[in-house]
Amino acid sequence: MKKALSYIVILSAIIIVGFLIADFIISNKVKERLSKEPSISYTSFNVNVLTGSLELEEFKFYDSIKDIQADYIYLNVDVLHYTLEKEIKIENLDVKGLNLKYDNSLAKENNNKNTSDAVSLVEIEAIKISQSTIEYKTAKGKKLRINEIDLATKNVQWPLDKNFDWLKNNSFNIKAKDLSYDLDNLHDLKIDDLSFENRKVDFKNFKIKPKYTQQSYIEHIEVEKDLMTLDAKTISLEGLELGKNEDKLQLSLSRILVDSTYLSIYRDKNIADDLSYKPLYSESLRGLGFDLKVDSVLISKASINYQELLHKDRPPGEISFESVDAQIINLHNDINKENSEIKVIASGKLSKQSQILFNMILKPSQEKFEVSTLIKDVKDSSVNTFFAPAMRMKFDGKINRIETTFTGTNSEANGQFRMVYKDLKLKILNKNGGENHFASLLSNVFVNNKDVDKTFKIDKMKRDKTKSFWNYLWSFHLEGLKRSLL
Repeated sequence: MKKALSYIVILSAIIIVGFLIADFIISNKVKERLSKEPSISYTSFNVNVLTGSLELEEFKFYDSIKDIQADYIYLNVDVLHYTLEKEIKIENLDVKGLNLKYDNSLAKENNNKNTSDAVSLVEIEAIKISQSTIEYKTAKGKKLRINEIDLATKNVQWPLDKNFDWLKNNSFNIKAKDLSYDLDNLHDLKIDDLSFENRKVDFKNFKIKPKYTQQSYIEHIEVEKDLMTLDAKTISLEGLELGKNEDKLQLSLSRILVDSTYLSIYRDKNIADDLSYKPLYSESLRGLGFDLKVDSVLISKASINYQELLHKDRPPGEISFESVDAQIINLHNDINKENSEIKVIASGKLSKQSQILFNMILKPSQEKFEVSTLIKDVKDSSVNTFFAPAMRMKFDGKINRIETTFTGTNSEANGQFRMVYKDLKLKILNKNGGENHFASLLSNVFVNNKDVDKTFKIDKMKRDKTKSFWNYLWSFHLEGLKRSLL
């Protein structure tokens, strides 16, 4: 018995000494390997072979694409799983103070690197990343930066794009601040706070900001474009799901909420027209490149300001919509879907007493759409800020009702236009903005300006395919206004 106990003690001592020697040898080998990599540096290093853990402090790594720095990294690997399966299964990854810079515009340089000896990573059981920053440059040179990132999740299968089950994991959450993105050549995107938890993404103070002033932005474009400012208090994406159908990405959301939004659109028309083809919404949905399904989009308490500069010697025409609420139901791009109708319902005001209603039905599988609009109790002051600078004319009076219903395609629109007013006159303006009384008198001779309630049928109004859907809608109303007034 004593002899057996002695053997056990000796064997245990040999195993312990063996592990210590192995730990020493492997630790030195890892250090030696890392020392041969000029792109890697650190101030503190510790390896534990028995537990499969690695600790690094003040870690730095860089190459032509990546620049990675971290205050502290703790990595724990399932040694037994690796021994049996030759696959890496990370039990725990803890990173503090990560600063990651990745330049994807240079990624092509490394596409031909030999990866045949790479070890397969299959799972990370737990990840915690805190106090971190990411800078990413796209293949086209656009920059994305996110600060103060805190991320935690469990049971992540690798690679991430093989399946997206980790998004459904209740343990996955992320919080970050100060996101900025180089949206295009005219605009930057900024978000003060963002978070993801329980398949819900929240953005606070979501902003699109112009890079240039209204006076100078046309120096940076070749054809007409809008200069936009958008400021949304909150945007929430609920019920987020990602998937793949063969190689095609699938994005599904139960609801999108957009609250308290201000949108300003400015267009300087003293530059060449953009004569490129403008698709309708159904065609744009089909061309997204991924499958989209959103049960509903709710927009509340929005205001929209549109300005259009036609002449440099005059102020821009301006029109504003307040108290805009909108709902989009069944937004998708599945052309084979049974319940395929997308419905848009919106309301707003041009003034406190006025009312605007807008309804549209479309299907992704066809260009045909249906629209109905109702505009009630519009005072002259609500629209003269647009007509006076743009057309040197003003309305004097009140429009009781404008009502339209029409069906449109990519080529033409057909429908009805109704206009109701009791006493409406035109004022023609001179170059200085004052009224040209003779021109006003002459114009009102030809204008129906008393007790008008007329409905007109508008047939085969052609669409200018170089203009947007909203220009198409405006053109139909403008045709009706001409027929009603003259």
